[in-house]
Amino acid sequence: MGTPHLTPDERPANAPLILRFPTAAETARDALRLRGAYEKFISRNQKLNRSPATVVTYETALRHWERYSGDPPVVEITDATLDEFASRFLADGATTGNLKKVWTNLRHIFRRLSRREIGNPRGLPHGTQLLEWVPYLEVVADEPPPPRVMTDPETWSRIYRAARIAAHPQRAQQPAPLVWRAAFVVWANYGLRRSDLVALEWDEHVKFDARCPDPRIDLDNPHGWLVFIPWKTRRKKPQPLMLPLNEITRRHLEAIRGPRSKVFQLSARPATLHNWRRKIQAVAGIEDPYTFKDFRATCNVAWNRLSRGLGEHVLGHAPRGVNQTHYFRALADLVEFAPLLPQPEAFLEFSPADLDQQLRLFE
Repeated sequence: MGTPHLTPDERPANAPLILRFPTAAETARDALRLRGAYEKFISRNQKLNRSPATVVTYETALRHWERYSGDPPVVEITDATLDEFASRFLADGATTGNLKKVWTNLRHIFRRLSRREIGNPRGLPHGTQLLEWVPYLEVVADEPPPPRVMTDPETWSRIYRAARIAAHPQRAQQPAPLVWRAAFVVWANYGLRRSDLVALEWDEHVKFDARCPDPRIDLDNPHGWLVFIPWKTRRKKPQPLMLPLNEITRRHLEAIRGPRSKVFQLSARPATLHNWRRKIQAVAGIEDPYTFKDFRATCNVAWNRLSRGLGEHVLGHAPRGVNQTHYFRALADLVEFAPLLPQPEAFLEFSPADLDQQLRLFE
């Protein structure tokens, strides 16, 4: 029947003690492990309002928790539980940066399982919470290295050509090497985050019409537009980011277009894309592979060399919205300078006229 709960009462000290045993529902709730609580109170019954990539990071954090914490019932989790989890996690070869990332996602889950109050509006109602307070773990992570910039203009060409070895995605509507080459062109020209690039869909995010997607803006770009709301900043900047396509990017996008909705058909799993990013650059002879953040940094520098400040607009760092008149002026500058952005030699050698020949070009 479980351990009885003492019921406070104001009767005389010699009055008999009244015991109340927990109900079956309370017993089941108190036995919930973290994954069960996550599935019952968060993923199933509430909208996470998170990108698919972020949900994947929650699942990864849960797997690490189950492996290194002993996976106690949620109601028994304390600061000491977290300290033990962190010790085991780091002892298995993880870095403090890994731990900080996992703890950030675990803390989001713990907050949702604690009591709803000011500062935690998404918590559980009073009396149903599994945690009275969010347990604390202090993680002092090492500073990440600053992004690297490709100083050699031919580095992009080497990476582009090395994409001939790509075998993912296997079931894409176009050959995998062509998909990766188009992706590298988009990264070089627009510096999209990995999660935003894999989420792009035809018609919704890629528009080949010349007219600006915002009817309030009288602006044309002959090669069309990329239009999307970056997942990472969508709460603070819900307005879409509009980027004018240049000719070389449009040619690559048209070459991979097919009947499916996704533009690139690449996996949303970070591990898969990081694996192929490293493989391709190894074939390109790059000993220390560039990261997706390095791609963004390189793109930022390229645009700022054309005109100071353009890079922050391309990367989505600048303010957006109908009241941001300077954003509209910057958009006109982007249309003006997009054809002038220097392109690596390998990008310029691409021609959709003979795709079979193009696939053999760098073998």
